[in-house]
Amino acid sequence: MKVKSQDTEGVTSLWLDTSARETSVALIHDDQILTHIISETNALDSLFNGLKTCLRSEGLAFEDVDDIHYCEGPGSSLGLRISAMALKTWKTLRPKIPLYACRSLPLHAILLAEDVETPDSFSLVGQWKKGNWFHLKHKKNSVVTAGEMNTLTDEEVLELKGPVYHIKQRKFSTHPPTHFLPVSTNLNGLPKALATPGLFREVDQPELFNLGKPTFKKWTPGRHR
Repeated sequence: MKVKSQDTEGVTSLWLDTSARETSVALIHDDQILTHIISETNALDSLFNGLKTCLRSEGLAFEDVDDIHYCEGPGSSLGLRISAMALKTWKTLRPKIPLYACRSLPLHAILLAEDVETPDSFSLVGQWKKGNWFHLKHKKNSVVTAGEMNTLTDEEVLELKGPVYHIKQRKFSTHPPTHFLPVSTNLNGLPKALATPGLFREVDQPELFNLGKPTFKKWTPGRHR
């Protein structure tokens, strides 16, 4: 039976993430994923075709979506620009629809932690540009906050101890070290992520993530061991 927000109590949310090599689009009703698309084709096609496929599979129209949650980055600059363009267009068509933004590393830390094969403690990194990485140290069942990231250089990233996962991107300035583990998008933990306090913040208009210099506290070898 198809779930329609106008006929059923609860909230139907649209999820978008174009920050990694795999674009993900999903519809969530309360704590249940109704349908999702994960694709490595170009972000433009993946985003719009994925949305169309998800809506059609549930018998929904865009007007049935109650709010939009999305990843603002850091990540693929082209993918993020395409997502921002789409979100601004949809916000123009539906000015009152709420938008909620999160950052990629805290989000993927939660998604990774839901996998039973993920170690209890791990590092997650995402390349910003040549010579700069974002980094997050995470333990399962610990609290994740929206701004919990710091920066590393190419040299410092090699000093990380324990399992290190990296967010796959369409283009790398420098290739990740061979012992880093690529993160494949798994949306099983997405409903939990959407309900995590402090992970998302409401925004009036989508903005590209911090295209200037990274502003997070610099990593030091003794801080996250």
